Amino acid sequence: MRAGRSRRREGGDHRDQQSDCRKTKATTKRTKLNHTRCPHQHPQFHPANRAGQRGRLMHFGMWRDQDPRANHFVTVRPLTPLSCATRTTNRVNQGLRRWREIAMFQRVRASSRHYAKGIAMPFATTKDHVQLYYEEAGDGTPILFLHEFAGDYASWEPQMRYFSRGHRCITYSARGYTPSHVPDSDADYDFQHVRDDAIAMLDQLRIAAAHFVGLSMGAYSALQVALQVPSRVLSLTLAGIGSGFEAERLEAYRARCRAEADEFERGGASEITKLAGLTPGRIPFLVKDPRGFRDFHDALGEHDANGSARTMRNFQGARPPLSEFKEAIAKLTLPTLIMVGDEDDACIDASLFLKQQIATSGLAMFPRSGHVLNLEEPALFNAALEKFLALAEAGRWGPRDPRSVRA
Repeated sequence: MRAGRSRRREGGDHRDQQSDCRKTKATTKRTKLNHTRCPHQHPQFHPANRAGQRGRLMHFGMWRDQDPRANHFVTVRPLTPLSCATRTTNRVNQGLRRWREIAMFQRVRASSRHYAKGIAMPFATTKDHVQLYYEEAGDGTPILFLHEFAGDYASWEPQMRYFSRGHRCITYSARGYTPSHVPDSDADYDFQHVRDDAIAMLDQLRIAAAHFVGLSMGAYSALQVALQVPSRVLSLTLAGIGSGFEAERLEAYRARCRAEADEFERGGASEITKLAGLTPGRIPFLVKDPRGFRDFHDALGEHDANGSARTMRNFQGARPPLSEFKEAIAKLTLPTLIMVGDEDDACIDASLFLKQQIATSGLAMFPRSGHVLNLEEPALFNAALEKFLALAEAGRWGPRDPRSVRA
């Protein structure tokens, strides 16, 4: 009998279920649960029933299911051919779910996800009738995320997941980035249009003011909104801002933008990933996190070539440098956090310039980091942003004390 019980406990004999049920005392001692019946008679422990289970794994051909009422495990044997088939089905379903998760992180486009399910996609309409796709999550004080040239609405996913726990988070794809619309005219891509798109997003969602969090191109647009309508901005977070800032490099930067735009139009998505995906400021991301960089690189390859070309030519390559707004920037009184990687050479001088001009600004420099800060160092980025938002909302992020300024 002892050997028989040992074989059944190892999953080798499933015929003597009733004898197991009669041995309530032994079962209770083994599982440390105060059951009056065999555990097999409790549906929450059956392999076919996933409800209420906190964890499950396959261990030597047996299911180990965590009792939701305790911090230990109960060993549950598959009882019948039906339960074995159910277990196999569950494993297949788990594999399918895992595949869908991978597909999501490999950036299956929002259009395919929504249209396939027959779900209406959310769009905001700008003043010139461009449709901008957006997503939102959470409740509380709103945060509006503005992506960089090589990103889109989904590149803020680590921040959307984290900050939606306590805030209302909104992310959107700029004009020219699918699933937002791609205007045909170059004139529709200047920095004023892109700035006004962010304001249109607030109007669409009936938000009076929000925290603005921008990276690179998005940071430039967030700053322009603050200069144009500061009443719509609760705080500014400017990460990786200022490419083309240096006066001696400005013309070369603009010429490179125009050349890359021509290459995008001729070569399509492959040229976008080759030219925009491997700029010097992105190499630290590649070196530090090849797996994350691969996802970022693959997503970049799905951008619309015409939209990217027009954005590169008319926004990146034609926008005024920050130095032209020096007087207006010096008048800003909004709480401002500036972030930059210490290996993002194109943006360090611009970040220092903003720190010197905005009395209510703070500067965070990430060590051994490049341009894509929110994806390259999501934990550091989220921690710095969370602390800043908490101080700004509490009214504790004031101007710099004049006594700390060196004479």
